[in-house]
Amino acid sequence: LLAACARDESPPAAGRTVDADTSAAAPTACALVTAETGKAALGEAVKEPVEQIINPGSAEMAALSQCTIQASATPGKTLSVFFRVSPVADNRPESVRSTLTESGVAVEDVAGVGDAAFWSGSELHVFFGGNRYLIIGVRGLDDAAALEQAKAVAREAKVPVAS
Repeated sequence: LLAACARDESPPAAGRTVDADTSAAAPTACALVTAETGKAALGEAVKEPVEQIINPGSAEMAALSQCTIQASATPGKTLSVFFRVSPVADNRPESVRSTLTESGVAVEDVAGVGDAAFWSGSELHVFFGGNRYLIIGVRGLDDAAALEQAKAVAREAKVPVAS
């Protein structure tokens, strides 16, 4: 199911977080970023964000969603944000890191975003608490610029925290 994202234009709470008690109550990926976020990350005008709800979540199951923002003029230049909110603390950086490295993907720790974060060469993995997990990909930029823009997106995202 693909639909255009609705954007929350209200100012974020302190620390750019919002309360969310369960995965069912969590915002979706397109609620965390805006078209303006995409424009800043990609350096040009963008199309409207497109959201895919992979799983809406429940008290027993993680909510999964993805938001994709494409550049208007440059094919292949995109910002993608995957957001996972689990009802339990099962988003563990060690597990994701291990899976990536066992697959031959090099990872590099990234300071200053979330509780833990690392770059996998094409995506920034950011963890908040034990149950919030973002994957931010910036395509169409060189690796160094993509990492810097992914970090900026992570800092701007209104990631919910459990209350």
